[in-house]
Amino acid sequence: MLVQILINEFTNSPLGQNIISKLKTQKSQELYFHGITDSAKGFFLTSLVHSLKRPIIYLASDINSALNLYHEISNLTTLPVLYFCSQEVSPYDQISSDVDVISHQTKTLLRLLDFSPLQSQSSCLIISTAKCLLDKLWNKEDLIKHSFQIDLNTIIEPIELAHRLVNLGYKKTQVVTN
Repeated sequence: MLVQILINEFTNSPLGQNIISKLKTQKSQELYFHGITDSAKGFFLTSLVHSLKRPIIYLASDINSALNLYHEISNLTTLPVLYFCSQEVSPYDQISSDVDVISHQTKTLLRLLDFSPLQSQSSCLIISTAKCLLDKLWNKEDLIKHSFQIDLNTIIEPIELAHRLVNLGYKKTQVVTN
């Protein structure tokens, strides 16, 4: 793949080796980069994900920038790129957040729970905004305790499913209305 060749060229260049070695030995958990724009940002983050073998969180300036970068980088790498989006609840419609939003958030949190620096699959890029990270989230213990997966072959009693969904924060209602 052409992108992998470009990533190898960058990481093997003196500049790339200098940046990667500094990042690997960096003791601080936070690093700030500035001056990288447009497609260079996507390429640079893709190179970091391939080189560092640990989760990287990138905070975009706004949701549109985060989503655009997510789609761009998802096409550049086979490593996990996760979009941690915010809960969007309308106080006027009283409609809770979209299922895709909850799915993206849960997928990202579960990925971080599985993080192990000894596994090569531990590399991932999480793209979000500061506003999204301020949303109320599950704590680790409750997320582990109440998470479950349903697929086409799953057999589960309706009452059991209802109990599990209530444990996840869903509320019982008799009738769903608009």
